[in-house]
Amino acid sequence: MRYAETGYNLEIDLATGNIERVETDPKLLETHLGGLGTSVKLHWDRVPPEVKPFDDGNLLIFSTGLFNGTPAFSANRTV
Repeated sequence: MRYAETGYNLEIDLATGNIERVETDPKLLETHLGGLGTSVKLHWDRVPPEVKPFDDGNLLIFSTGLFNGTPAFSANRTV
């Protein structure tokens, strides 16, 4: 594990049921630590501003933080 993550994301297309294992970018994890930082960066890069909330082009991202599963304060949550 590098930077408290596995190095892969699962990308699931809910319309087709396609599941793809995608390697994460180590540079992204150095600059945007945690689930909130990386998920916001992915959403910013992949979704154009004209996409409406319930459009097919929008993303639904589930992510956890660096301290998830530890006794750190509020680390038991997902983003």
